[in-house]
Amino acid sequence: MPKEALRDGCKDIAHQLVHNTDINVILGGGRVYMAPRGTPDPEYPEDPAQNGTRRDVGSCHRHRLSSRCQGARYVWDKKGLDAVDEDSVSHLMGLFEPKDMKFELNRNASTDPSIVEMT
Repeated sequence: MPKEALRDGCKDIAHQLVHNTDINVILGGGRVYMAPRGTPDPEYPEDPAQNGTRRDVGSCHRHRLSSRCQGARYVWDKKGLDAVDEDSVSHLMGLFEPKDMKFELNRNASTDPSIVEMT
């Protein structure tokens, strides 16, 4: 975000998504924007280019889950998504790539859910 916007109190989209809405299911990419700066990515822990980039304290996805308490779940891969019990999860956040989701032809079908699976 531009420095002027930050100075004027604007919040980034990740913050707005977590704090300004009441959405039950959020699925897509963008883990780097939700994790604190320098936090290793769970899928690519050896690649510092995939580390979290948030400058504020804390983690947006962890905050969202803690604010939902019971019934909230965070997943980051297909295995985690497949294990979600729809009857016991009230709020779900799945962030499957550090940045943008891969195109269908480029995704790893064993680790990354498809658009159809997320739907």
